[in-house]
Amino acid sequence: MGRSHGLLVILKSCFLLKVPDLVIMLKKINRQDCLATYSIFPTRYYDPKEEDEVMYFPEPYATYWIKPEKKTSSLEEDIALEVEKLYNALNIRCLIFLCDFDSTWITSNALCNRNNKALQKSIDYLRTNKVNEKFNGGISVDKDELRVFIESFFTLTRYDSTFSDYYFTDEDKTMIGYIHYSGEVRIDALTEQFNSFFLRAVKQTNFVDAFRRGTSRL
Repeated sequence: MGRSHGLLVILKSCFLLKVPDLVIMLKKINRQDCLATYSIFPTRYYDPKEEDEVMYFPEPYATYWIKPEKKTSSLEEDIALEVEKLYNALNIRCLIFLCDFDSTWITSNALCNRNNKALQKSIDYLRTNKVNEKFNGGISVDKDELRVFIESFFTLTRYDSTFSDYYFTDEDKTMIGYIHYSGEVRIDALTEQFNSFFLRAVKQTNFVDAFRRGTSRL
């Protein structure tokens, strides 16, 4: 009796083991709160009185366009790896992403494109992290999740024509970043100190100067 009772207790405790909660790797930020905290984010909106778009972009200390020197894997993987290396070298803990106008992360255009498996996988990634079709705010990404996030983010940038324009910054608001669908990356240094750090850090990556006209040289 004692032995069978002990076995029953063990089996019962096994079935009562708590399943760990799903770990959410992305931190969502309400759009207005994000703009209030990170007021340097580029923005644009339509002014009906002026019948024109009103745009804001912070004055940069220097502007760079960079790209991976050579392809080692898929473009999505290459971009994600090099961005991760760059921000590790800069010792930046997390990046915050936000669209420059009021748009949802998951668009109706992307949802309709069901034949693009990579695009649908990126949508699933956002949904897994509680980003739904109505969310239009900022997303804070920890450095440990950055490579995975950038792969999905860049897939959305490449294959969803209505997914634009998303910028990112650091917690100290020393830079503005932007990833073009071609794979080129724009970095706007907002301070002289960040500019110096960036020029040293980029040498630890596979990024090279894209030589866009009117930009600073590495």
